[in-house]
Amino acid sequence: RVAHIENSVKNLDAVSTEVHIPPVANHNPSLIIAWDPGKIKLKGKELGEKLRMGKPSIETIDWEGENNIRVTVFMLTKGQEKIVARRIKEELEAALA
Repeated sequence: RVAHIENSVKNLDAVSTEVHIPPVANHNPSLIIAWDPGKIKLKGKELGEKLRMGKPSIETIDWEGENNIRVTVFMLTKGQEKIVARRIKEELEAALA
């Protein structure tokens, strides 16, 4: 599920991705999606708010810095990763300068 979301956004101009697995306790993978603020005019908190207020509502995790978000998939049911991937990609594409 992480790979599906990663593959949907990693080829966008100015976007980079990193799979993060915490070293202790919660070993569930998450995906860090970062972008060049010179090319994508959007802050991480703004993207998180757009996703939260959309249909369906999608929650993200604040990460280090202003131009990224982190998503985790452990509570998604089968197929929901496609919805998350589509919404994130839509918002990033809409913010491309």
